[in-house]
Amino acid sequence: MVDYSQAIAMFVPSQKIFIGAHPGMQEPSIVIHKTAGFSTIEQLGSFFGSLTETDASTHYGVGLDGRVAQFVHESDGAGGNCCLEAGHDTYWDSYGAINLNRVTFSIEHIDPTKDNSTTPTQAQLDASFALVLYLCKKYTIPSTRIKPHSSLDPISRARCPGN
Repeated sequence: MVDYSQAIAMFVPSQKIFIGAHPGMQEPSIVIHKTAGFSTIEQLGSFFGSLTETDASTHYGVGLDGRVAQFVHESDGAGGNCCLEAGHDTYWDSYGAINLNRVTFSIEHIDPTKDNSTTPTQAQLDASFALVLYLCKKYTIPSTRIKPHSSLDPISRARCPGN
């Protein structure tokens, strides 16, 4: 069963999540991601669901058509925000040495281009804003704790969630 009532269930295999990472989580943050090279939410779900692909996953994905898919339960950690790179936003230092997948909710946004240069559609923006608002209200997350993926990985993900 999905946590967010507007989401479609596309849960990933348990090998790709941190089970029970979020109960009692203190000061969670939201990380905004963008895919590179997927055109549909189903393609992203297939990628995350494959045991032969990367161990990456996110809690939610938002399609260009505004559909939202849930890949990981909110009570668990997704595999999208692990490790900090040199030059990261010092905001993340306040969490210490913890794996950031254990204290973040991650939202992936479909982008068919390899450089994340597609402008989000209005449907995608509307669905994303509604999802972020839901998480912020449910977990008392202020806007100061909503960050782009590039804030963690400014070298390898400099264009995530976009230009």
